[in-house]
Amino acid sequence: LRRFAKEMGIHALAIQPPDADREMDASIVGQGGFLDTVNGVCDSTYLIPLEGGYDAVERRFDSEIAKKLRQAAKRGLAVTEGGENDLEEFFELMASTCRRQDGVKPNPADVPSMLRLWRSFGSGKRIRLFLAEDGGKRIAGQLCIQFGDRVTLWKKGWNGEAGDKRPNEMLMAHALKRACEDGFKLADLASLHRAIALRLIAGEELTPEQKASRHAFNLRFGGSAKLLSPARILAPHAWMTPCLRFAAYLHGLRNH
Repeated sequence: LRRFAKEMGIHALAIQPPDADREMDASIVGQGGFLDTVNGVCDSTYLIPLEGGYDAVERRFDSEIAKKLRQAAKRGLAVTEGGENDLEEFFELMASTCRRQDGVKPNPADVPSMLRLWRSFGSGKRIRLFLAEDGGKRIAGQLCIQFGDRVTLWKKGWNGEAGDKRPNEMLMAHALKRACEDGFKLADLASLHRAIALRLIAGEELTPEQKASRHAFNLRFGGSAKLLSPARILAPHAWMTPCLRFAAYLHGLRNH
């Protein structure tokens, strides 16, 4: 990686080892890598086991989710599968969600980036888009990436309409059901605040603020928290490490 970065003229690498890796992080630290506090890389997630089929998955939903899914079934919401031509509409749904979350920037940042992602995974049929429709109008969507034995429920969006018809709960349940039908063993919800993950792993009750956070929605679907290897910054040239550390420190000051 360092040799490649030098050849490409890259001044800094942000590296996060694969989820199950147990050795790479120590190697990065040994070469001068330090904790990435700049890029906001996810360092914990929430996993839902799919073995046993959807009936087993559904039994682990909490009572509130089960109730809302029953309501959704009675209120006429439909879930359809989208394709490449629906990405612009999905992006706007995702951007709408970001705007309601204190102006968080969407990721991918624009439609062309999302299209490149779709085509990269789509060639191997490893990506799926589910859309919730109310009277023919698309009001919410869920983008899933399929790889190995895992389905990652990666991005979702909602325009804020027809909340009483439970579009987000219905999309999540639909995505989990399709993943079970397609034989996947694990659903990865892609992110979880680390402080929440630590409390769940320790068997401690969440704080009121954590219970009211956006992460609380995912926790109702009956999975478990997992800590991931942290992302670290590594300089291709050792002499650059102090400069990068100082830049990261200044970034932290600006954001606090």
